Amino acid sequence: MLNLKNLTDDQRDAVDRIYENDNTLLVADMGAGKTVVSLTAVSELLRDNEIKRVLVISTIKIATNVWKTETKKWDHLKHLDIALAIGDANVRSAAIESDNNIVCINFENVRWFVEKYKIHDFDGLVIDEVTKLKGGGSNFKALRKIIREFKYRLCMTGTPISESWSSLFALMLLTDTGKALGRNKTKFLEKYFYPTDYERRNWKLIPGQEKEILSKIGSCLYYLPDYRHLLPPLKEIEVRVAMDDHTEIMYSNFKRDCIAVLNDDEVSAPNAAALSGKLQQVTQGFIYSENDVIHKLTPHKLHALKELPCIKNKLPTMVIYWFKQDRAYLLDAFPDAVDLSDAASIAAWNAGAVPVLLCQPKSCGHGLNLSEGGCNIVFYSQLWSGDLTKQAIGRLYRRNQTQEVTVTYLMLEKSIDYLMRNRVENKAAYHRLLLEHLTS
Repeated sequence: MLNLKNLTDDQRDAVDRIYENDNTLLVADMGAGKTVVSLTAVSELLRDNEIKRVLVISTIKIATNVWKTETKKWDHLKHLDIALAIGDANVRSAAIESDNNIVCINFENVRWFVEKYKIHDFDGLVIDEVTKLKGGGSNFKALRKIIREFKYRLCMTGTPISESWSSLFALMLLTDTGKALGRNKTKFLEKYFYPTDYERRNWKLIPGQEKEILSKIGSCLYYLPDYRHLLPPLKEIEVRVAMDDHTEIMYSNFKRDCIAVLNDDEVSAPNAAALSGKLQQVTQGFIYSENDVIHKLTPHKLHALKELPCIKNKLPTMVIYWFKQDRAYLLDAFPDAVDLSDAASIAAWNAGAVPVLLCQPKSCGHGLNLSEGGCNIVFYSQLWSGDLTKQAIGRLYRRNQTQEVTVTYLMLEKSIDYLMRNRVENKAAYHRLLLEHLTS
């Protein structure tokens, strides 16, 4: 069993920082040890009666497979018994009303908790991957009503601004209750951004204002330094996949006309967002019609996937997909593939018993440790989100990985795949700027 001596100097420094400050936005890369760091700090705060009870907000998978199990790995945390407020209302209530001094609840049930219990008897709050609340929504709105009632707040993420600087508003409001950036998002936007459309729905950062924002939030930010220079190399490869003539003509015509007729069924894209989605489907070898009929096309990437060395040599490979039809194609091609769905599938993968692990990125990000099961990742589908892309890679490329990790992107030539990859690369510049500020 691990103990306090197994924490790195950087992790111990982070524990001290969290213990000594009531408001912390902890920025740490995947696998840096956010969970053990936060649990160690919480354990010490509880021991010293600085706080009495802590509510942890996370995803269901992370609550079950990380928070609930982490205490069993560390000698100094084994006394902590974490209750899970996950499941039906009776199970959730039993956990909330229990004697456990740490309770985990999933993001989807935050609004239920606030409406039924307000703050109950919790005076500490930990939000694991706070970017889940960056878009607002009913759970964020419910939580902001009681956020000032918590004596102690710790928010954690690996990518605070991977998509937009404006997302910092929600993150900071939940961290310091609005002291740095205020509690009114419109005023925040008008101060640091300018609208790019008539309806003021899209905003762009005013040049130079990123330094002002960072100076405002600097006292709450804490960076757990990057450890990846200690890991084996990360190799990223783009594999160009040729498009046959028929698909190329269809793709070009659909992009131009926003309409196609397949088997007497009309498929249309009424706006730019719908068009990008349909084009992405074509790159994957199918297209959905308005009545959810699936028109199968040539799955070029599936043929390319079968030819990859990691697949041909039967090396354990994690395959990232986006659409349900992607999954259907993959399961048909690889009957022994396993979905990343529960603790059993995670354990089987880490034991080396899964040749192909199918992962939908919305369910495989943030906290899951899959480093023991393999070192090959294939993006069968490209993603619009830089955060989801980074998180998916971080399942394998993290602490305890002993092999070189190879990430392969299957890119259909002359398609939207390249636009999506460029967007991810451009958004990554936001995060790099933040890290430069934190480490300078």
